[in-house]
Amino acid sequence: MKNLKIILTIIILIGLSTYTFYSIYSTKDPPQIKNIENQFTRRIESKIDSLKNMAENNLTDNLYREIDFLITENYKEKKLGTTETENDQWKDILSRNLYTTYSDKFIKMAFYVFNRIEWKSEDLNYIRVEYQLIQRSPYLERGSETDQKLDEIGDILKQYDTIIKFIYNCSNFSHAETSLTGKFPVQEVIAMLNQRERYKLTNLGNTYVNNCARLHDQLNVIPEVLFQANVRYLDNKIDMWSGMYSNFNSQKVYADNLYSQLANEIEELDNDIYNSTKFDDEYLRLKRKWQSDAQKAYEYFNRK
Repeated sequence: MKNLKIILTIIILIGLSTYTFYSIYSTKDPPQIKNIENQFTRRIESKIDSLKNMAENNLTDNLYREIDFLITENYKEKKLGTTETENDQWKDILSRNLYTTYSDKFIKMAFYVFNRIEWKSEDLNYIRVEYQLIQRSPYLERGSETDQKLDEIGDILKQYDTIIKFIYNCSNFSHAETSLTGKFPVQEVIAMLNQRERYKLTNLGNTYVNNCARLHDQLNVIPEVLFQANVRYLDNKIDMWSGMYSNFNSQKVYADNLYSQLANEIEELDNDIYNSTKFDDEYLRLKRKWQSDAQKAYEYFNRK
């Protein structure tokens, strides 16, 4: 009997201890609040639906900004819910819904542009700004389909910028060296033309970037642009050394030390590099220009 009482006492103590432990340490999820819609949340949801139905070629963030403003203002004025908790929850629900809707619409809009041959500057500016906005959002789930599409958009913009920078460097290429021993950097030009050819052969490094007709047009004229840079260099050099024959003691010294060097540079102008349709005209013009100064030198030395 005594042993039975002891056993019962132990069981009761264990039960009390277990109850006390779980009473103190157990945690329960907070009761879910039923989010009751009101006129303000319904109005915002209606606008989000309008955003969802917006055409893909309507590249604008006006409606998104308007909805985001409405959410923020109604939240500040505590109009989204009857309690602070409801107000917070509705803000999160509406903001997340807006982000999901707009990010999906933005991606479709961006690829609508990328699939076309005309890439307008204003469209690209819109894509750049919104790409940064959507990518920085706390609602973006890393590794999600949206995240992957944003990475793809980033790669497209990066490759586009790479081509644009290359075109700019080629278009603004010049060589101001006018010393008699200086030479036009033909090897540098050849490297640029080889890079251009690689871009053309590899679809500009990206199938979407390859759709942009403007890039192809600008790449196509690079050989002519670089040819004209070579012509300008020779023009400037001829201008620099024209009339310098008076600094030499004789026509032979002039011819050996000045005329022949620059004449040889003109002869080195190689159309196999540029394939310019204007090569013959420019070559003959440069040659006549330098020969004209040589004729003046001839007359000068024969008058001495």
